[in-house]
Amino acid sequence: MRINVSDWGEKITQAEGQEVIDKVVAAFQTQSKEVSINIQRLIDPIGQKGVYRIQLAFEVGIDLVNEFFNTPQGIRGHYYHSPELGDDFTRRCIGALSSQIKLRWQPTIEWIIDQIKPPKPLELDPAEVERVQKISLDQWGKWFDCSLENGKIWPTEQWSEKYPRTPLFQPGENLEKEWDQYRWLYSDTLEQFAEENIKNLKEAIKQRGGVAVSEVSYEQRAVLGSKKPLKWKALDIKGGWVDPLTLIPWTHPSKRYRALQIHHLGFS
Repeated sequence: MRINVSDWGEKITQAEGQEVIDKVVAAFQTQSKEVSINIQRLIDPIGQKGVYRIQLAFEVGIDLVNEFFNTPQGIRGHYYHSPELGDDFTRRCIGALSSQIKLRWQPTIEWIIDQIKPPKPLELDPAEVERVQKISLDQWGKWFDCSLENGKIWPTEQWSEKYPRTPLFQPGENLEKEWDQYRWLYSDTLEQFAEENIKNLKEAIKQRGGVAVSEVSYEQRAVLGSKKPLKWKALDIKGGWVDPLTLIPWTHPSKRYRALQIHHLGFS
């Protein structure tokens, strides 16, 4: 059994979290026939043109979302130890689901084009339609595998009605009540952000040649990272952005240090 040493010198075995992954796979199998696979088209001024990703969501229930998201054996528990262990857990989870997901992938070229069309009244660029039409279904199958392999899994966030674009969390319910050791520090009472964690994150990004974003953005993540979600009951898989012609993955600049953000702040 492989044993990894985390960034904080603690040991974690690869077997940890497997029970959570097995439960996620079992939950997917019970409703796989109802799960829809979507193709998402990147529409972003700074984004690369001609890249797409797969997306699907499936309900697992509030209890399993809590176990997946909030316990030391779940996805954030692995990112808590190190960015690498978190990414490894993500790959293991998606890998365990991949054979079941592929059974749902039976596209036609017409369906693919319909999937990547932008919302009306916008129209898909004729050149892009022509480009897509020339890609064989076999090549789309390779794209599908590549997008899935470079994907991520995360709970489907329930949004607050009072505060738009704000995930709904359990008031006053912090992770520290469940975890023996806890570093994603945030105090509602003192309104004290995890300054040391933000500092460490910025330093880690700098060491990798990156540029940190605004302080406010990190503070928001520090708040969210310390919380337990409320009424979240589904998991969402988003594949990596991939060009179906070249099969080269593309990562949005805002997501290049996602693993580091979760590791240091608990949220991304």
